[in-house]
Amino acid sequence: MIQNFKQDFKELIDLVHSNKPFALSRFADGEIAIMQGRQKNGADKWISPDYLTSLGSDLLECISLQDDNVYFGISCGCCDTKGRDYLLSLMNTKKENTTFSNLFVNGNYSNFMNFFSNLKTPIHLISNHTTDISRFPMEVKSHLPIPDNCIEFYENLRDDFRQSIVDYYKDVNNELFIISAGPLSEIIIDILWKINPTNQYIDVGSSISEFVHGNPIREFAFEWSKYHKKDCIF
Repeated sequence: MIQNFKQDFKELIDLVHSNKPFALSRFADGEIAIMQGRQKNGADKWISPDYLTSLGSDLLECISLQDDNVYFGISCGCCDTKGRDYLLSLMNTKKENTTFSNLFVNGNYSNFMNFFSNLKTPIHLISNHTTDISRFPMEVKSHLPIPDNCIEFYENLRDDFRQSIVDYYKDVNNELFIISAGPLSEIIIDILWKINPTNQYIDVGSSISEFVHGNPIREFAFEWSKYHKKDCIF
């Protein structure tokens, strides 16, 4: 990655088509609030309390990972300079393993939708419990449903949840995982990559909301939005 909005997107899509194992986790304002123990109501119905939760502690550990095949999307300078600098201060990875948290949205959203709508590779999907997998254009080989308030869920069932991820997916090899699980996405990818680095794990976030919910839930998806054609600057 060279921290260029269009070029990094192309490189990521090329990685998917190459079938090379890799992981992409994305950290932005929601994850930052959780990692700093600040109160925040997420757009996807999760609530971060005003103290450091188990999820916050585990996210702080996740972002410190250094691996040549693990990429981190983080806040960019044009959207959140303070957040970008905070995340960079926690990271140990190389510059070429760093890209935009907005990689699939804003000015890349139309290209992402074209890519995803025409993707023929079967996927393992991890997303909100309301997901209707019949909307997806490719075969969904498995679906792990995630509850709305994933922070409260993780606080209460952390160890059982982490073990269930290991038990369910440890023997899945050379497959594509699409993950849209709010701030749990980074935790799930960290667990999966460490137990089985033979797959592709991609945190796509709200970019697949049209497939998950049946309609877009974020402003960037609409042509009238100022974000729809915005190319972020790192």
